[in-house]
Amino acid sequence: MQPRPKNKLILNRSALACGIEFMHAENRVVIVFESLDDVVNLQPLTLTRPVFLLKVGPRTILEEIEAAVGAPRALYTRAYLAEHVQSLTGIPVNPKGLYKNVLVVNASYLPQQSVACGNDEAYFHRGKLVYACLRELSVGDPLSLAETVEKVAAGLGRQELSNALTVGRLWDLSKLPHVTIPREAARVTWASAPPHGVNVIGEPSRLLLHPESRVIPPVTVDTTKGPVIVEARAVVGPFTYIEGPAYIGPETRVRVSTVIRAGSSIGEACRVGGEVSESIIHGYSNKAHDGFLGNSYVGEWVNIAAGAITGNLRNDYGEIVVYTPRGPTKTGETKVGSFIGDHARVSIGTMLNAGTIVGVAANVVAPEMAPKYIPSFTRLHRMKLEEIPLKEALSAIDRMMGRRGRKLTSGEVAILRHVYEATAEERSYYAKFYSDRYGRR
Repeated sequence: MQPRPKNKLILNRSALACGIEFMHAENRVVIVFESLDDVVNLQPLTLTRPVFLLKVGPRTILEEIEAAVGAPRALYTRAYLAEHVQSLTGIPVNPKGLYKNVLVVNASYLPQQSVACGNDEAYFHRGKLVYACLRELSVGDPLSLAETVEKVAAGLGRQELSNALTVGRLWDLSKLPHVTIPREAARVTWASAPPHGVNVIGEPSRLLLHPESRVIPPVTVDTTKGPVIVEARAVVGPFTYIEGPAYIGPETRVRVSTVIRAGSSIGEACRVGGEVSESIIHGYSNKAHDGFLGNSYVGEWVNIAAGAITGNLRNDYGEIVVYTPRGPTKTGETKVGSFIGDHARVSIGTMLNAGTIVGVAANVVAPEMAPKYIPSFTRLHRMKLEEIPLKEALSAIDRMMGRRGRKLTSGEVAILRHVYEATAEERSYYAKFYSDRYGRR
């Protein structure tokens, strides 16, 4: 069992909450907040984004909330993310003010339909506040809003939701496409007939090909377990097998002879090859070659090189432990893959153990089984861990993004700088820990 250093991102109580109003009338105010517990439990994915911008399939949590209860009036998140999030969403972030008739929605909640509740009632799921309807909510200090809302909710009429869909642990995430992809399929208003040479096992109407997508035969698609969605300008190479439910985002390229198994959701402009199973990949990430990605979650602008493998099952079929910021955590699961932060790179032939965390902008070179926690802005090579200076990391990120005609914005640079500074103590701790444990190789 590994002891953990104090993580400044845990102690910095800058996760926010927000108040929202909801009624079955159109006159409603929706506010979305993230809780500190969720921010910590979902690291490293939440180091560079709010909880509500995590993809849970084809859409983010925020988009799922919007589809169910309407567009939020305001979003509340950590201060260092606020400016960038507002530029991305166009929604005010962390505003002060007085809200009346508010529906306050937890950023980790995926409502499956329109929400109904009476005034001054709070709804919980397994002890977590999911949403609350308040007659009014005054926001004076946005940075303490989450605590304020939770305290207010504790004094309200309390309702327990038995079947709410929430995200509170990393290993919850990769299961969600089984729910969210069929939900997205019901929203699709377009579909074109598959070309000759595409073999559909199951109901052909559950293969939803955008008219601007391209599927190059021979391809086999199995829709018996769920729909398969292929978005605009996506290309699926020949000799590929896709098992639904599966989602392939716009402008993504699926390479020749790829296997995509049920529960996989691949974001915008990705490159995918080898085998992918029950995993979520954010946009602009590459796993373009042979190798295996299973029961995993991959952030944006990640590169997983040829032959890299994410283990997802113990040899003894036992319970998998994940080293979270709170320490070694039993998952209660026998299948758990890897959780890879934005801008990370996993080199050729790397072997990641079941339940591995790879931090933001980390670089893993591990021809032998890598340790299960690689901090942000570190390079792991033959069990030796060293810090990647911020300038060096930003240069590598710029080169990768430049290959797609993109570059880091000033807001993104500021976020990465904050994460780099906040995780310094963690890097020092693990560099010494691995040196003492594995020695020099």
